[in-house]
Amino acid sequence: MAPVSHNLDLSAIPDLVEAARRVGVPLDGHTIGMIGEAYAAELLNLTLMKASNEGFDALTTDGRTVEVKATTGRAVSLQAHGRRPELLVVLQLNRATLEPTVAYFGPAAPVWEIAGRAQKNGQRRVSIARLPKPGTAGS
Repeated sequence: MAPVSHNLDLSAIPDLVEAARRVGVPLDGHTIGMIGEAYAAELLNLTLMKASNEGFDALTTDGRTVEVKATTGRAVSLQAHGRRPELLVVLQLNRATLEPTVAYFGPAAPVWEIAGRAQKNGQRRVSIARLPKPGTAGS
């Protein structure tokens, strides 16, 4: 588990998104996920792990594990099996600008509990509307 040093200039993201769209490069789930991880690291003072780290994407300053999910839609997918992180961050990105809104930042367990059944691809979907609200049990 090796942290990655990040000194990110997130102000470049809108220009990169525009350039990608201009030349027809699709913004797929993987790309949206990487952008979400960068935003989460900066917004929430997280230390990102190397790409494809098993079970979590980042660490908090006090060492808790964090999974970061980002979407331009209305739901996110969670791994149905394997190691679960202590915390979950869900970012909803504006479709046009990819500017983030933190839809959820809290304990991961309650979100895994409300997520749908595992699909054939090993993913469980959860709607952003169903995420626990701040100040409620589980957040």
